[in-house]
Amino acid sequence: MGHRPLLGVTGLVGLLGCGCDPPVAHCGPDTQPPAGAPFVSAPHPAFPSVSNHGGRLLARPEVVTVTFAGYAHAAEVGQFGDAVTASQWLAAVAAEYGVVASTQLARATLPGPAPAQLTDPELTALLEAQFGAALPSPESHPDLLLLVYLGPEVTVTSPDGGVLCSAYDGDHASAAHGGRFAYAVVPDCQHGLGYTLSTAAHELVEAAVDPDGDGWFLDVPASDPWSIDNQKEIADLCGDEPLVTFGGYDLPRIWSNDAARAGGSPCVPIPPGEVYVNVGATPATATARVGATVAFTITGWSTAPIAPWDVFVETNDTSAFDPQAMMCGSSVGNGGTTTLLLSVPQGARSGDVGAALVYSGGYRRFWPVTLRAE
Repeated sequence: MGHRPLLGVTGLVGLLGCGCDPPVAHCGPDTQPPAGAPFVSAPHPAFPSVSNHGGRLLARPEVVTVTFAGYAHAAEVGQFGDAVTASQWLAAVAAEYGVVASTQLARATLPGPAPAQLTDPELTALLEAQFGAALPSPESHPDLLLLVYLGPEVTVTSPDGGVLCSAYDGDHASAAHGGRFAYAVVPDCQHGLGYTLSTAAHELVEAAVDPDGDGWFLDVPASDPWSIDNQKEIADLCGDEPLVTFGGYDLPRIWSNDAARAGGSPCVPIPPGEVYVNVGATPATATARVGATVAFTITGWSTAPIAPWDVFVETNDTSAFDPQAMMCGSSVGNGGTTTLLLSVPQGARSGDVGAALVYSGGYRRFWPVTLRAE
């Protein structure tokens, strides 16, 4: 690891407008907090908040577990619907967004087998054809939420062209039939029944707080590095956290604005005794000309004493350009630092943004860092 002086941000900005060669930053020395010092969680940047975009909310979701005849786990998913709607988990993760209660209204079996290929409009048509027969009517149940389970033999293409179990593991949307009704599609991605049920819980809570695509999700300004996750919903943002167990089921943790503002883990429920670790970046974002390399100081923080943890960096796959990220160190502790180098490559256009994700520990918790081409 090199110990050459870092090119400071002020110096970098001063060089951007000149006709000289683009500046190149280098790795600086890693630091660790003084041994034996009393524990204080290191200063760190605030997490973003998800926001409500004015859409409706299913404050009292009436869940119908829907399967097609021949679905192998119909009994188990029906039992899960009873359990999850009455669980303390749902209250813990959704109350702050306005979900006050939930019930399982019915278990419904549609004529089967399910079609081997389904598009979203085709699935919607199948559901609408069953209203007033196998399915309760949305006119009578304004908070209706259909949890539709499909076997591994069914391929579903979502409205954006993604194929479930390839692009993502579940989906939810809504449609009009007299009143609007929400539905979630839970495929069997052949990772086991427990995985299917945790996906169902993920889609249930997101469909409740964002049934029509204009409810609660992340939507921060483009200048915020967290904008790389704009449009993600409250379960998506915690998708890499370990599951929590409620009533014998392993269920996902969910983004909480209240927990994020408290300065610890933003994903609830928080398991007893958990020590949360992450990092922050200084500067949070930067602008540089083509060919320039910028050094960011990465500072670790934790919610309680813990040994230094591994850190590594990956390029965000939706970036306009690859910022050629290099992490100078391999671990940090609370208050310790290392250096991240990002560069603007040849061919980057003015205004393009490259993003890197600095991961902490074994759960792929990350902090985003962005570099914009001048």
